[in-house]
Amino acid sequence: MTTSLLYASIAGPTALLLAGIGHKPRLLQLATLLNLGTALALALAVASWGTLETPLLGVAGLGLSLRADPLAVTLLVMVSLLGLVLFAYGQSYLEGSPRRGVFLARIAQVLFAVECLLLAGNLVVFVAAWTGASLALHRLLLFFPERRRAQLAARKKFLVARASEVCLLLAAALLYRSAGSGELDVICAAGSASALPALLLALAALIKSAQFPTQGWLLELMETPTPVSALLHAGVLNAGPFLILRFAPALSESAVAGCLLVGVGGLTALVASAAMRTQPTVKVALAYSSSAHMGFSLLLCGLGAYPAALLHLVAHSFYKAHAFLSAGSAIDRARAPRFAPTERLQSLPRLALALALAICLFAGATQLTGVELSEHPGVAAFAVVLSVALAQLFAPALDARATLWLRSRLLIRGAGVLLAFFCLEELARWSLRLPAAPALAGPKALVSGLVLGGFALAGAAQLLDPRGTSRPAAALQAHLRNGLYANALFDRLVGAYRR
Repeated sequence: MTTSLLYASIAGPTALLLAGIGHKPRLLQLATLLNLGTALALALAVASWGTLETPLLGVAGLGLSLRADPLAVTLLVMVSLLGLVLFAYGQSYLEGSPRRGVFLARIAQVLFAVECLLLAGNLVVFVAAWTGASLALHRLLLFFPERRRAQLAARKKFLVARASEVCLLLAAALLYRSAGSGELDVICAAGSASALPALLLALAALIKSAQFPTQGWLLELMETPTPVSALLHAGVLNAGPFLILRFAPALSESAVAGCLLVGVGGLTALVASAAMRTQPTVKVALAYSSSAHMGFSLLLCGLGAYPAALLHLVAHSFYKAHAFLSAGSAIDRARAPRFAPTERLQSLPRLALALALAICLFAGATQLTGVELSEHPGVAAFAVVLSVALAQLFAPALDARATLWLRSRLLIRGAGVLLAFFCLEELARWSLRLPAAPALAGPKALVSGLVLGGFALAGAAQLLDPRGTSRPAAALQAHLRNGLYANALFDRLVGAYRR
């Protein structure tokens, strides 16, 4: 029965694909409802019976098999819901255009590939879906082929995607040789992989999710239709962290892969989040934001904080889809003041109080939820980043002539966010049953310390100079606005300036 249900769950993605082939917008709308319904039914089945798997249809451990576990169905429901919203938005986005059916059909193809990736139970299905999602997205990026900047971005994305696929294919071959099977449950049950396949998996994830210095293509996809941007940022980019989460049992003990994820992911999160603040256009700022968020998710994966990484992934997807689909009104929101007080006092004791309150709230939340930071080094490291972020939230009110009501409201909201995070993190830890975080030691501890120190310094600089008016900050902003020129070097590499 469970096998039949898992096979039946493919009816939703298959309906999307078949309706897309016919270029029928009305059928596609019905297919999105069926897709969401099957995803919800599968989620209920997994909650009731646990992980579901189908028999392998193939030879020598390679072939077609499906696997649904809490990780897969969580992201499957998320992607299905986003697909429903994207199709509803796309119905009116190209209203009257003769190519509206083609546009919606290509979105359906991307969604089909992404959902097959989530439900893959064998390396063959996983690699095919990983590649198929990239190729289907490439056609969407060139939906307006006459736009030169779109062509340039698609060319760079094509090269980066092929590099990611080569890394994944090589890693898959090594994992198959080591485990003797292509079934994902067999590979994960075999335990930690050797250094080379773990390193290749980490590289594939980093390249896929637009990490520094290969994020340039993501910044230039501003001429693509808005639903494509929402699909890319809220769905396809997530493939990188999902790859690490899916193969976490084979990666958790690899010091090399962990150092790479922490180092590159942390560097990207720092650089991209700082560059985001210097961008004059909303969409480019959102692109930097996506790169930073993916870097932070991969940083959490490298630290072994897998439940926190999943929570961050889901939250970012919904936030970024909403941000792109409401990009026009985002301009008005960006211009509106966030708080009533606008003049900062720049009082060091008040700024120190904001940081102290953030740390105390975090410590109190851990005590209330029973989280032992010594047993969860990833969450302990995450405390540094979260404390800095909360201090940024509290500082504008504490370091200004704000009312007691405003300050109290900020503290209550901060405490609520922390409690919600720890409760959801514990729920994800209990349901996902991913491997425990390895101890932070050796080179990984050094890299983690440098990255977290960078977050602390960046937070302190922002607390002391929130508007970036000092001479060093102004000089740095010019370089950050250009993404430290990594994109310019990439342009030369791919011949972007040649006609």
